[in-house]
Amino acid sequence: MVQIFERGTLYWSATTGAYPVNFSGGIGARYAAGGYERTYGFPVFAETAITGGAMQKFRTISGGYTAFYWTPAHHRTHTVWENGAIGGGVTQIFRTSTGAETVYTWSPSAGTHTLNGRGAIYAHWRNTGFTSVYGYPVSDEVHVGNGVYEVKFSLGKSIAWSSSSGVLVK
Repeated sequence: MVQIFERGTLYWSATTGAYPVNFSGGIGARYAAGGYERTYGFPVFAETAITGGAMQKFRTISGGYTAFYWTPAHHRTHTVWENGAIGGGVTQIFRTSTGAETVYTWSPSAGTHTLNGRGAIYAHWRNTGFTSVYGYPVSDEVHVGNGVYEVKFSLGKSIAWSSSSGVLVK
């Protein structure tokens, strides 16, 4: 069910409840352009601020999930199908016109976190099998001091990097 109000639109279903979709933003625009609830289903929660942008998740009639991620740095909305034939998305890479890359990761238990897509920490995580060795990131890639950057992972390990020491697994 859809209810249009003067300052917004609410979607309701028995499985997801009632949540708004902001059609004046990038996520709502992508939702509309792709076919609304017929394609993506109903919102699971309202558009939510995340590090570097916003996201909103939708549940399809078949029970799958679609997540939309929007970032002002890229002025684009990205779609992640979470229940496809090959499973849920582990990462989504965003590139700027300057060539910088930010990798967004998401998991149900850890939420959304960011890594430098051209950095040594992400390269090490990718080259060792993403989640198979370290699990999902549970922190963003952050500067922890003295030129050291670090990401903590769900299987209890951390990957750190500095220009003087290279990659270090803790």
